[in-house]
Amino acid sequence: MDYAEQNEASRVIEKSLEHAEPLIARVEDVLLDRIRSAGSADALRSLELEVPEMRTALAIAIFSLHLLGRAQIWTDVQRSDSRTVGQSDGQTFGALVLEEEFEPLPFEEAIDFFAAKTNVPPAVFRTLEAAAKKKAFAIAAGATEQITASVRELLDTALSDGMSLKEFQSQAADVLARAGVTAKSSWYWETVYRTNLQTSYQAGRWKQMTDDYVKERRPYLRYVSARTPTSRPSHIEKHGLVFPVEHPFWDEWMPPNGFNCLCSVSSVSEDLLERRGWNVSRAADYDPPDEGFATNPGKEEI
Repeated sequence: MDYAEQNEASRVIEKSLEHAEPLIARVEDVLLDRIRSAGSADALRSLELEVPEMRTALAIAIFSLHLLGRAQIWTDVQRSDSRTVGQSDGQTFGALVLEEEFEPLPFEEAIDFFAAKTNVPPAVFRTLEAAAKKKAFAIAAGATEQITASVRELLDTALSDGMSLKEFQSQAADVLARAGVTAKSSWYWETVYRTNLQTSYQAGRWKQMTDDYVKERRPYLRYVSARTPTSRPSHIEKHGLVFPVEHPFWDEWMPPNGFNCLCSVSSVSEDLLERRGWNVSRAADYDPPDEGFATNPGKEEI
């Protein structure tokens, strides 16, 4: 995998978080108002949060990252085919995106953008749109529902510790900061964005790597660890493992394999295996990824 591709995905994720900042402030305002105006603990326990702008923004970002992952693989394979027949290498898709200052785009605009940057007809991308929207909005809905669950949990803990409802309401700003959903303490939203966007990006790559056209030319996948100072040892030790696309290893170890995981997978041809001196790995009993991540998002997503 070209590290520029993962870097581009990371840059788009950061851009998405920037776009979310005013929406996070909006969520905070809505929550503070609901908490402070609740007439009873039961009313607070039945708190519902509906911020359509946040759901839409997260859904758009999820869809854009999915298309980015697919388009990167498709363009890289097409570029390799062009080299085979003596054509110019051209730019990587990641370089084009950086040059264009790509940002998450509304659904139709995202389809048009990626279709224009690849030779994939827009109709192919549009076949994904309905399923993509459904999946993306479901994830976004789950994120806001989790916030209300966190507020209820914090309320019950406070009341069991002897705090009155009025005291809880007077400390609402601190309560939300502990839940990580304020503009100043936004760790919850950062986790939601990074995890779901990285998952959608890798799912898009998987969908394209398992496309018949790509698989025929690149029948193997190679695990690529980011190998940064914060990388998990269990992820680093998988770096360089090569297995066929259909191998069960990818049922568990298709990234992301934990929160803030930057590992990825590259598609590999027989020719590249020879040129790099890589070998197909032997199957072994590997420890599972981090809890909750022992799945292949591409087999579950759009």
